[in-house]
Amino acid sequence: MNELPSRKDLSTGNRDLKSERSVGVPKRRSLALLCLTTLFGLLSIVAAINTTVLTLSADWRYFWLTICLFAFALSLTCIILFERSYKKK
Repeated sequence: MNELPSRKDLSTGNRDLKSERSVGVPKRRSLALLCLTTLFGLLSIVAAINTTVLTLSADWRYFWLTICLFAFALSLTCIILFERSYKKK
């Protein structure tokens, strides 16, 4: 009689591939970090456009420049947090 095929893979040392999770981070947290990164990146782009394209007074330009730099820093922070959360496992 024919034997049922084994679920074990020879290339991974006969370990069951479905028993181990390849991603250690919960999906909701990683998705939230990616959404925040996108949001802060878009805010940074819009603020950069408002800083350079619109003819505003100096106070408003510095205001939009501050928002641009702050949003860019938050975007980089989210990217670093996302990367560190995957490197833990």
